[in-house]
Amino acid sequence: MLWKCKYCPLNCEKRAQLFKHYRLKHGSYARTEPFPCLYQECPCTFKSLNALKVHLSRLHTKTVDQQPDAPVKFCCLSCGFAESCSQTDYLTHLHTAHLKVNHKVRCPYKDCNFETSIYSTFKAHKSKVHHDQNWKSFKSEIIGLDNVSDDNDAAQDQMSHADDMDDLEDVSVEASENELRDLEKQLEHNLASLLLKMQTVLHIPESSVQEVIQQLCQINKLSQPLLHNRVRAVLKKYYADINETVVREVTNVVSESNIMSFCAKDGSLGTAKKRAAYVRREFPLVNPIEYCVEKGKKTLAYVPIVPMLQKLLNKTDILDKAMSEKVHVPQEYSSYVDGQCFNKNSLLARDEFTIALTLYIDDFEVANPLGTSKLKHKMCAIYWVIANIPAKYRSTLNSIQLALLCNTSTVKECGYAKVLQPLIYDLKLLEQNGVYLEQLGESVKGTVLYVVADNLGAHSLAGFLESFTTDKFCRFCSASSFDKQYQEMAEQENITMRVIVSEGDIRKMTTKRPDTLEDLIGWLKGNLKANYSFTLQYQDPEFNNELCNLTNLSELPEKPTIKIIPMIELVPISADTESYGDTSSQADTEILSNSSLDRSFQWPEVFDVPKFSVDVEYRLRQGNLLYLRDGTCLKVTKELKHDILEKLAETMYAFKAYPEKEDFEAVAKALVQTHPCLKESGSSSGWNGWKNSLKFKMGNYRTKMRQIGRVDVTVNGGKRGRYTANADPSHKGIKKPRKGELNFLPEYPEGRDDHNLEEARQVLVNEMMKTKPNGSLVKKNMDLTFALRRKEVVQNKPAISQMLHRWPALFTESQVFYEFSRVVGKSLQDNFFDELDHFSPRLVDLFRKKKGLTGQLLAELLRQTKTTEPTDIRCLCLRGLPVILADDSSAFFRTCTVS
Repeated sequence: MLWKCKYCPLNCEKRAQLFKHYRLKHGSYARTEPFPCLYQECPCTFKSLNALKVHLSRLHTKTVDQQPDAPVKFCCLSCGFAESCSQTDYLTHLHTAHLKVNHKVRCPYKDCNFETSIYSTFKAHKSKVHHDQNWKSFKSEIIGLDNVSDDNDAAQDQMSHADDMDDLEDVSVEASENELRDLEKQLEHNLASLLLKMQTVLHIPESSVQEVIQQLCQINKLSQPLLHNRVRAVLKKYYADINETVVREVTNVVSESNIMSFCAKDGSLGTAKKRAAYVRREFPLVNPIEYCVEKGKKTLAYVPIVPMLQKLLNKTDILDKAMSEKVHVPQEYSSYVDGQCFNKNSLLARDEFTIALTLYIDDFEVANPLGTSKLKHKMCAIYWVIANIPAKYRSTLNSIQLALLCNTSTVKECGYAKVLQPLIYDLKLLEQNGVYLEQLGESVKGTVLYVVADNLGAHSLAGFLESFTTDKFCRFCSASSFDKQYQEMAEQENITMRVIVSEGDIRKMTTKRPDTLEDLIGWLKGNLKANYSFTLQYQDPEFNNELCNLTNLSELPEKPTIKIIPMIELVPISADTESYGDTSSQADTEILSNSSLDRSFQWPEVFDVPKFSVDVEYRLRQGNLLYLRDGTCLKVTKELKHDILEKLAETMYAFKAYPEKEDFEAVAKALVQTHPCLKESGSSSGWNGWKNSLKFKMGNYRTKMRQIGRVDVTVNGGKRGRYTANADPSHKGIKKPRKGELNFLPEYPEGRDDHNLEEARQVLVNEMMKTKPNGSLVKKNMDLTFALRRKEVVQNKPAISQMLHRWPALFTESQVFYEFSRVVGKSLQDNFFDELDHFSPRLVDLFRKKKGLTGQLLAELLRQTKTTEPTDIRCLCLRGLPVILADDSSAFFRTCTVS
């Protein structure tokens, strides 16, 4: 009989040889890979060799071999099963085909009439009554009589096993030269494994391991006199006249044969560097790779998944567990193969062996999660497990593999898409090419079956809020914390309505069924953009679909018809209205004079008409209702028009001091659209008169701003008289902001003057003279002195050399971005990349179509671009532009190599 190792492909003729193989080859892994029973049928494992020996002496000393040397034909007494197989296969058939579906099964052993339909009862009966019997004791109906051997075979097997038990402790001293050489290498490997386990499993520091090795070597060296004395005594016992040279030579040979010689200073494991080199050379390690997520960002560590799978699945025991057949029972969910996700996966649901992976993501605190360093050292880790192996093995620590590790702050800054890029790349390779397994001689493909995470990890991975104290806490619905406490959670139904806005405007609208009538009215106002109040009527089926006022949503039928009824209230205007208008105008002026006019937003794409004073809004509302009822335009008085234009000019000045023609047209058009009662009946567009009035009002408003000292308009106050000392012509050298400039000439900060800002500028100059300037101080003072700097640029128009002398910080990369944001209100880098991404498809297409030498250079750049990530496409476009323009690339961009 051949004895097979459960960890590797070794076969032995004797049980003692297999026992010795386990001690020598697999003894150093007893903590992570316990010693298995020598018998293939026995599933027991043990943490020590002594426990294994006790198990063998108690249970397997008198047992006969339970497996036939050749396949025997077994016949089932309950069905037509008749095949040549092993005893285990036959018992498995009884379990899966009969006992699992509650069929009654008779005991297969002779002279036993026991029957049961429960597998656990059948197993207990076999263990108690027939534990010392094998297949040869089966009934004659199950096996043929010609298959049964003589009892002498059993006796010989018992004697063989008894001899093996005596040989378990014997270690043969007679061996060939090759065997001794292999033994020396294996002992060196075991010692290196022990030292590695001390550092990785027992968590002993490397310095402590080195100290233990040095102390052991020192003790071994100090014990040489004892060894010399013992060798001399043994030799004198057999040889009276022994030469001292022979004693010394034998002593040296015994010392050199000591296993601790590998840890000597000149040994292969003497130093940490030598041990690390030995581990890399002899152990199946997959080293982690450090990736830089973004330039200047933090790094991450990634353990490649494909090589790890290759190392694991080339181990016999893991591959056998992964390829173990999973029995599918209809209407029963016992493993992932019974689920819809597995059956719908075109890669995993194949007949051949495929790899299913489970990913797990979690954040953990390296430091005390309740201390002062909370969140500072928080790490994000991603683990994976081979889902093919049985569930009882998947939960062990040695089955869980680390895939990726990085700081949680890196994930927050860069996002999961960039952090998971190396993992996703390897998973694509696994799906497309697979991993080559030497045991099978072919490549096996695989993919991710599912991703496991706790609530916070799942929220973070999906882009939701991680906090459960937020109002909208659920990622599956929009329930609030209030709803969770006081309302019953139920799926909200849709409602489809026929909405009659007017006789010529009838719409079909669908929404979630609102809870109250006010919610329905609010939803209709938002979708219809109705700035007036209205009530609702519906067609009641009980009254032949006649209109009735809607007071409760429960009255609505399944698909209702709703009509909007505007509420028109005509309120007489009292004589006190004019005084209200004057008061509001004065209040607006006071607010305007005290408010900050620093611009932070560009001119909007759609101009939003501001809210006017209370009496103006009241008049416009009444006018809009009249216009909706009978199309009557509002008669605009001089005071009303003044207030409207004054507010519009103030809002426009917050964006631009000198609006253009298109801007006036946009404001006038938005005004008439918001308040249709202001439409001009004699105008083709309905707002031309408002546009012309806005132009004159804006000029008057600039004059008012010039009088109160606004710098961006005072700089153009060139009329002869009291506002200018130079008495230049009125339209000479008008200084207006260029396209996109928001803060063309801003005011000084409150409480600051030329003297204070000049002192801050000098602090900037002194700071920039340092080797490593303080970035926060430079940023603070550059923001403070922005108004002074713009005054010099706009009024004095200095040369670049003068600006470099006075403002050296302005010419650093970060401050170029900040200054652009201060002037324009946009991010220079983001705008550049947005435009580059916009034109990159056409640039790449142009690169592909180019011919000749230029085309060859561009084709090489295209081949070097491995992915379609935005960063790689941008790099391709920037490298290709100087090529296609026949320019020198060194003057266009700089290249560097990440070390």
